[in-house]
Amino acid sequence: MKDEPSRWISTRWRFAGWGIPFPALSAAVSGYTELVGGALVVLGLATRRVAIPLCVNMVVAILAVNIKKVADLDEFVELSEPLYALAFLWLFFAGPGRVSLDHLLWRRFTPTDTTAVRAR
Repeated sequence: MKDEPSRWISTRWRFAGWGIPFPALSAAVSGYTELVGGALVVLGLATRRVAIPLCVNMVVAILAVNIKKVADLDEFVELSEPLYALAFLWLFFAGPGRVSLDHLLWRRFTPTDTTAVRAR
């Protein structure tokens, strides 16, 4: 835990070196987006809501940092950030699935109309 402040300072310096505006604020927002958003995706809670900020975070990483290092399509395909961005985009459209807190909460708190089922 002793190295935490120096890691924070080095992250801010890296963001500044990449040309990202407001490096301290951008590093904090990016880090918390990944930390909180990643935890929520793992739990399956608010998955669709959190998938968009995570996808945007990956697109910014691609455009601000990685695209400068890529010379051709073969190198771009080997990057991990486009895969993450596509996965978050897929989670936005497909949703979290049955084994998630979103699904369990939806089933728990959505009223079911049992009279319509019995009338059939």
